[in-house]
Amino acid sequence: MLSAAKHLSTPWRRGLLFAVAIGLCAPAMAELRRDLRVLAAPSSARGHTFVAALGNAPFPVGPDAVDHRGAPFWHGVDAASGQRFRRLNKNRYYLEAAVYSDARVLFHASRGFDPAKPFRLVLFLHGHGSEIEATLARHLDLPGQIDRSGANAVLIAPQLALDAQESVPGKFVEPGRAAAFLDEAQGVLRAVLGGDEAAWRRAPIVIAAYSGGYRTAAQILKHGGLDGRIEGLVMLDAFFADAGLYAGWLARHQQRAFLYALYTRSSVEETTALKTQLIERNIAYATRDDGGPLAGIRLIEVETPHGDVARLGPPAEPVGAVLRRLQP
Repeated sequence: MLSAAKHLSTPWRRGLLFAVAIGLCAPAMAELRRDLRVLAAPSSARGHTFVAALGNAPFPVGPDAVDHRGAPFWHGVDAASGQRFRRLNKNRYYLEAAVYSDARVLFHASRGFDPAKPFRLVLFLHGHGSEIEATLARHLDLPGQIDRSGANAVLIAPQLALDAQESVPGKFVEPGRAAAFLDEAQGVLRAVLGGDEAAWRRAPIVIAAYSGGYRTAAQILKHGGLDGRIEGLVMLDAFFADAGLYAGWLARHQQRAFLYALYTRSSVEETTALKTQLIERNIAYATRDDGGPLAGIRLIEVETPHGDVARLGPPAEPVGAVLRRLQP
């Protein structure tokens, strides 16, 4: 059994408001006692935001883990600390404890969330240099975006590589691991928010990836086991590789899943590659947003700086803006 406590930082332990032990039957190697910490209690002004550590979260990974190419995840053992490390280049040398050991997941249920009504899940995959509380909850204000959208929705945002220039998907390279993660997350959400188990299992999923979150999103599409529930993709300046994988997935699912993508000069090369792949497959796409129902594929170039796309779009607050346009 994994222990959540050993993966949590000192500020986490100091800030622990309360803990709950939820007796769920998680998949093999994923059983976990969850320390749950509330960041914002639900009120008339805002929804319910909390953080919990999950066994099926992307990190930590084991000693025999592989990356998205099937190559060994770890590059060696650091002589000074005895920790496993990854060396991406001369300026990016990351130790396990600092970057690849955080099992936390950020959750937010929208203001007035009602599990008895139709709802959807937003699986948000962050970019480089991110920490879910500081970056997602505060800087990007994803909880606020969702609250202001008026949608009946729940945000699920796992911590990927912690505060690093790194896009590795961790355990999500494993077939079916993303589905196991969602199953575990839904168990936590049901314990906290209530609702019928069947409703949680059939709730549609919108995957939103920002910047370096593209690689984890690609692995989920490749073999995450969630295809039947994915309603659409929101890509926020997030095409930097895997154009063929995304195009292939869209070819198989374009009749029921949408793609809404904003891109800047930072990701124009891979977005252009995706356009070429779509044309080769005779798949139509739009380059402007007509403001209509979210169906089909939109690839929209914007002038916003890369670091502001997930806040400013346009449209402003893009995650919330997309939710606002989806049917209940």
